[in-house]
Amino acid sequence: MATIPEFLEKGEIARLIPIVADTSKEQRIVSATLAVMSAVPAYAKALLGHFGLRVGVKSRINTFTEIGFRGDTGEISGRPDGLIEVHNIKSSWYGIIEAKIGSQSLQKEQIERYLALARNNNINAVITISNDFSSRPDHHPLKISNQLLKKVEIFHISWKSILTEALLIYENGELIDPEQAFLLRELIRFLSHDSSGVESYTRMPAQWKEFVANVAAGVGARKTDPVTELIVAGWNQEIRDLALQMSQKTNRKVSLVMSRAEEHSTLKHLQTGIATLVQENQLIAKLRIPDTASDFLISADLKSRTIQVSMLITAPADRKTTKSRLNWLLRQLAKSDPEGIAIKLKWPSRAMDTVFPLKALQESPLIADQSGGKSPARAFEIAQTFDSPRRFVGRETFIQEIENIVPQFYENIGQHIQAWQPKPPKIRNSGSEPAEVLETAISIDKKLPPTGNDHTNLIELPPFLIRPSNQI
Repeated sequence: MATIPEFLEKGEIARLIPIVADTSKEQRIVSATLAVMSAVPAYAKALLGHFGLRVGVKSRINTFTEIGFRGDTGEISGRPDGLIEVHNIKSSWYGIIEAKIGSQSLQKEQIERYLALARNNNINAVITISNDFSSRPDHHPLKISNQLLKKVEIFHISWKSILTEALLIYENGELIDPEQAFLLRELIRFLSHDSSGVESYTRMPAQWKEFVANVAAGVGARKTDPVTELIVAGWNQEIRDLALQMSQKTNRKVSLVMSRAEEHSTLKHLQTGIATLVQENQLIAKLRIPDTASDFLISADLKSRTIQVSMLITAPADRKTTKSRLNWLLRQLAKSDPEGIAIKLKWPSRAMDTVFPLKALQESPLIADQSGGKSPARAFEIAQTFDSPRRFVGRETFIQEIENIVPQFYENIGQHIQAWQPKPPKIRNSGSEPAEVLETAISIDKKLPPTGNDHTNLIELPPFLIRPSNQI
């Protein structure tokens, strides 16, 4: 049985069915989640992997709730919702848990106090859980001073992400026995119920409608405007939630594509989104679904008030004409609904890209040959555009349309396309023996005209390499 760490004054082992007041939603959901985490190693490994931890076969996961620290008086004090202990043979890792549920928001002052508490007790990290979404676990929703993070790390994970990890492990059935599967199933049932307080991202910031109207009227977004940052932050939350939804729908882990600089900096990721919005009047993101032919580009154009999702497919290089390359793609889309789908042909020359409805190309692929240059198309961009200005400006309807169009596009288009791969080279088999090959090469060489000076008579051996005739 696990014992509480020395730095705690008190603490309860996390229970699957905690005895708490009816109003204590946070205690109930934290206790149940931590209890399943300590009982299902595969689930613990998946969740702790978000925080850069490797959980080995011999690692022991202990989880506690209702914790209190020794000497819990004075300025630096607090009662976090839980504690995770990862005990290895030579070392232990500790993480404080602070959770919010429903519409409750994380409080900066409280989190900073817990960071100081963690530092004073040699605790490795503070982990926050709420219905806020972040691009990565190390991209925290709150702006925390780096001074507080010198010895303690801070991570954030949404309740939706915790639910998604449970779903993926349960559906894949990896490394879990019947008892563990039962625990995961019960946790999934609990977290999926409306009463649990787990929520998706359902609406853009309150300034969304006015902001879109200004951009559409020609008043561009300003880099220094706090509302611009708020809009981009809302978009980033929605895309992260969308990635989790797609993970649940495909039963594969869907990720947000970012540059290396963005991956290592919350601020850089936010700044990139702001720059794109200011310069192009667009909100843009990429999702990566494992084993698909390309990433999915999602863009919301505030000027035209349209949403588009697209894939860029490299044309097969072993086909020499645009028609044959296009037919390779059309065969894969034979069962797809062409309604609202357009294909853009990208040419290797200076010829402008050309766009055709999928339906028109299915009826007559030859129209593509007549639009480009002499060289065949190098790539195809397949896109679906949602055009409804009225729903675009709605805080909730904007989110609804994105969460409709992306899964529909994947089901109709994305899951049917396989990327072109060059064929492996074959062993050259001429059927000739080595002596015959050499003889053929010599006979061919005799027929060829001289290509330069003949240096064979200029080869001279140094004296020390010349043998006397009687030693030959």
